[in-house]
Amino acid sequence: MRGYLRDRLIDRSSLVASLQYSWPVWAFLNGAVHAELGNVFGAHFQDFDARLARLSGSIGVESNADPDSRFELLVAAATDPLEHGFNVSSFRLVIGSHHGF
Repeated sequence: MRGYLRDRLIDRSSLVASLQYSWPVWAFLNGAVHAELGNVFGAHFQDFDARLARLSGSIGVESNADPDSRFELLVAAATDPLEHGFNVSSFRLVIGSHHGF
């Protein structure tokens, strides 16, 4: 979930649904929009509740190289749990590379 700082959401289990759309911008860059919904929970999804889901979204550009290792330049934001409303609690500029799936 690109809208959160690294190590912000840590627990024993996690569940995330992700949508991504990309389009060509230049020979080596694609435009990209990401939307993610999910959260972390205790062991074996203990205390799972759909109302605790958080929303994260980003827009920017990324290299069109290997999908498992690409450069990203994104603006991202994320919310508190949905039961508390869509209050944006995190905003970040993402510059770096993404490794893995």
